[in-house]
Order: sequence, then structure tokens, then C-alpha cells
Amino acid sequence: MAKGRNRKLTSREPSGRPQREAAIVRRETDTPPARVRQILAAARTIVDRDGVLMGYEIGRLALSRRLTDGHVSAATSFATTYQIWCAVLGIPSPNARAQDISAIRGESGEIRPAVVDFVKSRMGNANSVLSSREYDILVNVAVRDHSTAGGALPVLISALDKISAAWGLTSAAENVRNAS
Repeated sequence: MAKGRNRKLTSREPSGRPQREAAIVRRETDTPPARVRQILAAARTIVDRDGVLMGYEIGRLALSRRLTDGHVSAATSFATTYQIWCAVLGIPSPNARAQDISAIRGESGEIRPAVVDFVKSRMGNANSVLSSREYDILVNVAVRDHSTAGGALPVLISALDKISAAWGLTSAAENVRNAS
């Protein structure tokens, strides 16, 4: 080999050029591919099993096992009832990502009187069972998809337990969180 300049001792690209420092730092901080696959597999399992969308706060809490299946069904039922209640009152849905239920079916947008009575009784029941703080947190997390930061999780769980019991969604035994 010809005598020439000494090479710098740095990491090199496949072409033989010295790597830029940004590329070296980025590779060291990346999540290992095996961990990413593990997280995605766990998310797919929960999505397939429960039908929970991981793009929402309730789904993320279910993925981290902070909410039970009973809590998720109570939150979903409350969110659906709340959005129909908003439609009955004639106000827009509070969630920007919410779908227009009447547009999906191609209906004129009128809600049947039986549904109106059912939704009014459910929302009246929710208002009588929940405290104002519980109601606000439940609407913010389940309907508006806000975060549970600031210690709202215990209040959310309490509100979901009360809604579940008041609406007869699940038995009380299903809503007890497992410590393990």
C-alpha cells in the first residue's frame, strides 16, 4: 500500500467517508428495533382484542393497564352518549376529531324520539351520580381527548366506576382493578 496521509480514527459511512456527528448521535439515541416491534405488537393485540383506538387517551391508558376493560367500555359509552346529547341540543360536537353520526348513515340528521328520551335520561343520571369535578374530567378525557396529567387519573377511574354502576354497563366485580 502506498504511503500517504494517516486516516482519522472516526466512524465511517459505507462509502469510506467519515460520518457526520449528527448521524452518530442519532443512532445512539434511537429506540432499538426489537423494543419498537414489542410495543407495536402489544398495541395491535389490544386493538384487535378490545377495538380500542390507541390514538386516544382512553386507549393509551388501557394499553398501560391503568384502565380495565369495564372502564374502557364505560368511557366509550359515555363519549357516544355525550355526542348524541350534543346533537339533541343542537350544539356541535366538542371533539374536533369526532365523526358526524348522521353523515355516516346518510340520514337527514334527525334523531328519533326514543333515542332522545334515552340520552336525556342517561345524561340526567350521569349529572346526578357524578360530582362536578368528576363530570368535567370525564368529559375532558373521554370526549375531548385531553390528557390525565395533574392527578386526574384517580378521579377519572372513580367517575367511570360510578357511570358503569349507574348505567348498568358491567358488574362491580369487573371494574375492580387488579394489582398484578
